[in-house]
Amino acid sequence: MEQGGWQPWLLLLVGIQLASSQCPEQCQCVRSAQVECFGADITTVPSPIPANAMTLQIINTRIAELGDAAFGNASLLIGLRVEKNILSRISPGAFQNLPDLRYLSLASNKLQELPVQVFEPLDKLESLLLSSNQILQVEPSHFAHLSNLKELQLHGNNLKELQEGVFDQLTSLTKLNLARNNIDRLPPRAFERLARLQVLRLYENRLRHIPVGTFDGLPELQELGLHQNQLETLSPELFVHNTNLQKLYLSNNFLTTLPSGIFLPLHALAKITLHVNRLRDISPSAFGPMPNLQELWLYENELSTLPTAVFSNLTQLQLLVLSKNRLRSVAPGAFQGLGELLELSLHSNALRRLDARALEGMPKLQNISLHHNQLQALPRGLFKATPGLRHLQLHSNALEFLPAGIFSPLTALREVRLHNNSWRCDKGILPLQGWVEENPHKVGEIPPLCAQPPALQGIPIAGLTQDQFLDPQAPTAAPHPSTLLPADTSEAASDDASAAEDASMEPPTGLPASPQEDEEEKKEEEERGQWGLTRLQSGVVIAVIVLVCVALLAALVALVVYGCRKKSHVVLMRMKAPNEACRLVIYVLLGLGPLLVGALSPSCPPTCQCYDTSKVFCSNEKMRGIPEGLPGSATHLFFVGTDLGSIHSGDLGSSTTLTKLVFINNNIQELEPGAFQGLPSLTELEVSGNPLPAVSLGMLAGLTSLSKLSLSANTIRTLQPGLFTASCRLQDLSLSGNRIEALPPGIFRPLRRLQALDLSQNALAELPEGLLAPLVTLRVLKLSDNLLARVPPGAFRALGQLTELRLDGNRLEELPPGIFSGLGALRRLQLQHNALGSLAPDIFTGLLNLTVLSLEGNNLATVPAILFTGTPGLLHLSLARNQLETLPQELFANLSVLETLELSHNAIDHLPTGVFQGLAGLTELQLSHNNLSRLPAGLLAGLPLLTALLLDHNRLARLPPGLFDANDELVRVGLADNPWLCDCHLSYLLRWLQSFAEPLIHHQAFCANPAALQGQSLLEVSRGQLECPGAHRVPPEEGWDTDAPGQCTYTDPEGTVSVACNATACQQLSLRLPPPGQGQGPGAAYRRAWVLRSRCGTLQVSVLVTAQGGSDATSPALPAGPDNVPVFPFPFPPLLQSP
Repeated sequence: MEQGGWQPWLLLLVGIQLASSQCPEQCQCVRSAQVECFGADITTVPSPIPANAMTLQIINTRIAELGDAAFGNASLLIGLRVEKNILSRISPGAFQNLPDLRYLSLASNKLQELPVQVFEPLDKLESLLLSSNQILQVEPSHFAHLSNLKELQLHGNNLKELQEGVFDQLTSLTKLNLARNNIDRLPPRAFERLARLQVLRLYENRLRHIPVGTFDGLPELQELGLHQNQLETLSPELFVHNTNLQKLYLSNNFLTTLPSGIFLPLHALAKITLHVNRLRDISPSAFGPMPNLQELWLYENELSTLPTAVFSNLTQLQLLVLSKNRLRSVAPGAFQGLGELLELSLHSNALRRLDARALEGMPKLQNISLHHNQLQALPRGLFKATPGLRHLQLHSNALEFLPAGIFSPLTALREVRLHNNSWRCDKGILPLQGWVEENPHKVGEIPPLCAQPPALQGIPIAGLTQDQFLDPQAPTAAPHPSTLLPADTSEAASDDASAAEDASMEPPTGLPASPQEDEEEKKEEEERGQWGLTRLQSGVVIAVIVLVCVALLAALVALVVYGCRKKSHVVLMRMKAPNEACRLVIYVLLGLGPLLVGALSPSCPPTCQCYDTSKVFCSNEKMRGIPEGLPGSATHLFFVGTDLGSIHSGDLGSSTTLTKLVFINNNIQELEPGAFQGLPSLTELEVSGNPLPAVSLGMLAGLTSLSKLSLSANTIRTLQPGLFTASCRLQDLSLSGNRIEALPPGIFRPLRRLQALDLSQNALAELPEGLLAPLVTLRVLKLSDNLLARVPPGAFRALGQLTELRLDGNRLEELPPGIFSGLGALRRLQLQHNALGSLAPDIFTGLLNLTVLSLEGNNLATVPAILFTGTPGLLHLSLARNQLETLPQELFANLSVLETLELSHNAIDHLPTGVFQGLAGLTELQLSHNNLSRLPAGLLAGLPLLTALLLDHNRLARLPPGLFDANDELVRVGLADNPWLCDCHLSYLLRWLQSFAEPLIHHQAFCANPAALQGQSLLEVSRGQLECPGAHRVPPEEGWDTDAPGQCTYTDPEGTVSVACNATACQQLSLRLPPPGQGQGPGAAYRRAWVLRSRCGTLQVSVLVTAQGGSDATSPALPAGPDNVPVFPFPFPPLLQSP
């Protein structure tokens, strides 16, 4: 009888064993319900798939097509990943017989289109990943049956537009990712049915405008990514219904202003990014109360001043980054209300002076960066309101002295950087000298040096003797610039994503609150978990497993009880003993649950914070050792701002769950060999912002899974050969912001999987031959801000997969021939801020995929006409801040997709008429800060998409009539700081400004002449005031009616002829004649014909000039046009203009 009771269990176990044995030979069945298939030899879906399979992965195969019922009868599947294949076609019935599927990923394939009904059988689907394909369009019918869908990933495709109502059926959706597409507009009601949506990502598209009300139907929205688009303005009511928004990304756009009150409804906002825009000012009412906002990133904008109390509502702000703007002044009380602020970044601006009350309102401030400004003096009481200041960066300014006692209030001061200033070493320097001599440990390794007088140049201030000082009243010569330490003048490119702050001020990328939005991309990968499932889906799977275990446990208990009861009926005399035994077994089984729960309950040290049992954050500044009691289940461990001085072997114990370990801004000076031994699962290690002078040879021992290593912003000077011998899986290595002077030739030989290498901001003077040759998989190489004067020929020859190369901020004077040959995959090349004096005509040949090229800040006086012939894919090109005087006629002829062209800050005084022909896609042209005194009439004729033209800071007195006639999209023209001659020749520009221009943009353009109009804004000059002395005035009824609609101006490219017409007549001809020949007799003196075009049509003009008795007469032929308009004679003689 007992055997009969166990027989069903034995049959069940045999059945499970048989099912698990049915595994396709190309796959691995790790558990009975988990199937993994991968390898290039797989070309069709493996079969038979075990009938009890619950998850199936098909990754990195050669499968190109999914046919009908591609997965057989695997009806129990809840998770399916078909990723990183060559899949290009899916049958409409591919997912039949999968009624319980919850998670489906088709990411990283080659899909361009989807069958309309392909997802119809998947009515229980909760996550759908279609990212990183080539999908051109999605339709409402694709998602019509997915009412349970909670996550939809469409990023990294080729979507150009969204149909109205495409997401209307996805009423359960909480996460929608549309980033990295080519979407240029949003339907106003695209998201109105997504009431549960929490995350919406639209970054890296081409959005220029967002309609009012687009986000009104998203009351639960918590994260919105709009960065890296082309947004120029935002509606004040755009976020009025998104009161739960916590993260808002607006960086890397073209925003010039923030409407008043735009952020007032966003009380829950904890993070907002506004860096790398064109913000010129911030209204005090832009920011409402945001008690959760701790970081505000505003670097790389165009802010010139900060008004009083502009940030007063941000009472919990801890980090404020205003670097790399154009700040010239800071109003007293500008930082009022920032009582919790810890770090303030103001470096790389144009500050000349600071008010004594400029820093009031920040009593807890610890770090402030003021370096790379133009500060000449500081007021004595500047730091009176910031007694907790620890780090102060004043280097690279123009300071000559500091008032006595300026640092007296700073009792917690640890470091002041004072180098690269204009210190005048006379008796006025005595207070600073005394302070430096008393606090040598606070000035860093680069001491302040004398810049004046010449006899003391280069001498440390602290080493001066009393008899070396001069009387401060005595005349001294100006310092020679060569005696000063070189200031870092390199600027970050407008990329991306991306531009990093000073390493000692802004947190490196390992900190969870990093400003870079590529953290979102990492989150997308992390959220997948082991199966690619989101946290929600992982929870579902775990819950299923737990329920199964509970059911088995309950069945076992029931079986025991049942057996006990049977025995009690058969043998009554032995009832007590069996019942006691059964009761004991039941107690043991029921006690297992609490014991397991108790065993899994994580501990957390009192000096740390633990989040969801897996992430531990320790930031106690008094912490000097690794605390005991760290949770054994931790996967992420952070140490930030502690006093840890060293990490010894065994300090971290052993852990098989820890995958990420971060040490940022601590006091670490030693990493002992084997310091991280016992962490076999660690994939990411960061030790940044520490006074770490060297790395021991065995530091990385035992880290067999390490794929990302950051040792940035330390004080490392050398690297030992063999350091990376055990790190063959490393994919991302950052050594930026150290003091590395040289690299061993074979240092990177083991890193054959490396994809990103950052060596920027070091002191490298050369690259050894063959240094980079082993890095055949490298995609990103950063060598910015070093001391490189040359690059070896062939240095990059082996880097065929490289997509980004940064060489900016070095001392390169020339580039070896063919230095970039073989880099066909390169997309970004940064060469700005070097000393390049010339470029070979074929230096960029073969860079067919290059989209961003910066040559800004070099010494280029000329460029070859064919320089860009081999780069037809360029989108952004900068030649700004060179010494160019003119440009070759055909220079840009091959750049039809170029969007931004920067030519500002050169010495250009002449532009050929057709120099911009071929730039059909150009939207922004920067010509400011040059020597232009005239522009050819047809200069902009081939730029139909031009929206912004910067002509500020030139010598323009007038513009040719018709200059903007072919530029219907033009809305912004920079005209400031030109000597405009406000006479009759300016009438065309005035008409254009009053008809098309935005007054707020052009109000700074003023008349320089005549004297009666001097200083008057062009927008305020009436047409009646535009007079030319001595010019023939035509009565209004006979002349050109400047107020009539439909008028057009026709000109030829050389500006020889100009004709003004409306729909009924051509009423004014302006002709520039050549000088008359000597001994010119009667007869034909000048004959020429033109075919002229404008937005009104085509006009044919022929002119004959004859000499009659020493006087010229002009006989114009009748113009034929505009198109479909009868010919009308001129009602008055044309105006002649001889040169």
